[in-house]
Amino acid sequence: MQLHFDNLRAALKDSDTTIASYATIRRYLKAQGMFRQAQPKRATAGALAARDRLERLEVRSFEVDHVCALWHLDFHHGSRRVLTRQGAWMTPMLLGVIDDRSRLVCHVRLVFWNGYVQSSRSRQHSSDCHDRRRYR
Repeated sequence: MQLHFDNLRAALKDSDTTIASYATIRRYLKAQGMFRQAQPKRATAGALAARDRLERLEVRSFEVDHVCALWHLDFHHGSRRVLTRQGAWMTPMLLGVIDDRSRLVCHVRLVFWNGYVQSSRSRQHSSDCHDRRRYR
């Protein structure tokens, strides 16, 4: 893709036409299906047939083209119990929020699960911490 971008920039160097950024051209070409196909590690008949079969199937994913368009939220159970202020032993959970496109970790928090209230409070805090205007 870099070669196409460099050739386009060289061809339009003397004209008044402005050229789009590399990321925009890459996104456009990928959306048009113009990207390099990954070769299987082993070029056996079975591997090639599996690749061809996968191309014919509809594959759904949660990938997006722009930053802040999709966040993933996940909990991880802690491996050690901790003593809370109330004197109870509890196993904490780690809450993580990551942006799909930039892979930026928007929020990480150690929580003691007490239902929906904790989850919604953390989601609001994550929204406040991640200012969308930085990407415009």
